[in-house]
Amino acid sequence: MGDTALLIVEVKLGGAENADTEKGTGYCRSMEIDQHDARFKKYVILVLDAADEEYYGFKPRLWTDVCVELRLIAARLCKRREHLRAAMILAFITAAEQNLVKLRPVLQGGGDEVAAALTLPRITGHITRFLEAFEDGEKNRL
Repeated sequence: MGDTALLIVEVKLGGAENADTEKGTGYCRSMEIDQHDARFKKYVILVLDAADEEYYGFKPRLWTDVCVELRLIAARLCKRREHLRAAMILAFITAAEQNLVKLRPVLQGGGDEVAAALTLPRITGHITRFLEAFEDGEKNRL
């Protein structure tokens, strides 16, 4: 076997059910032919939500899970005093959480209190997942 690794990530800005996932079969087949000697092959589709465990050879990974994992990486970088790298990662996370995952209080129109009340529990749950993973350390990695 070869000593190469192959990671294909299909990035989607919505859910897996609404994405064109069928083309994944062709991607996988092509990589199996072109990279037949790679020791490690993984196919991931990055999505907001997913109902199935696999989509034409690609395993779904949720944006929320990736954001939590990246927060853990940023915390480790801060411990090593690599603040600039941590800040860049946190800026990306913030953009993804607010714009893709919609983890922000929505304040528009007359129903501001209702919109914020519906959004805040999701934000709290997301941050709680990060804090629990941070406290548990490597043992609770996603």
